[in-house]
Amino acid sequence: MKPLPPTPPEERLSAQLKAIAERCQRGSVSVRELLSTMRGSPYLLLTALLSLIFIPPLPLFWLAPLAGLLIALFGLHMTLGLKPIIPKGLLDLQLPRKIFPAVLKATSALLKSIEYLSRPRWRLISRNEFLMNFYGLVIFLTALMLMPPLPIPFLHFFPALTLFILSLGLVERDGVFIILGLLLFFVTVTFFSLLFLGGRNLLEHLFH
Repeated sequence: MKPLPPTPPEERLSAQLKAIAERCQRGSVSVRELLSTMRGSPYLLLTALLSLIFIPPLPLFWLAPLAGLLIALFGLHMTLGLKPIIPKGLLDLQLPRKIFPAVLKATSALLKSIEYLSRPRWRLISRNEFLMNFYGLVIFLTALMLMPPLPIPFLHFFPALTLFILSLGLVERDGVFIILGLLLFFVTVTFFSLLFLGGRNLLEHLFH
């Protein structure tokens, strides 16, 4: 079996983040404009981009419902094998000019070093149509866990890291990163299960 061709340099996430940061500095950018400038898999790249802002130490939990909704819509359409459709109101939403360029520049160099470890491999995992629907379901469920706008430690860290690693693996066609993203999904589900049980026990203790 021939190895998969490498991802073109201009389609790698680090290069696109740098280009988007420069564009944001010149003026406000809408979600529609952002998608139109992305190469390769724009919705997966947008998922990776939005998930980055919820990885500590950036306390942007108030943006979680909007980001989670966008990612969940994409994940749902991906699950059903449909082309993503985002409501016009969300497409026309202007990205915060004061936040995004700083976030993107700070992460672009880090991503570049991560991308040295990533390459197209494990074709059966990274290019299987049935599995792509499953990955969409994982993205959808993880996005729902990202949505609560609550300043609870690690509440957004685990789902954001899951979404970032999984979407990066899908963009780079890297089966190793995809497997890592799936493992992180189970860690995220476990964390939320423990959080739910702990919260329920606390409420029972307070009201009984």
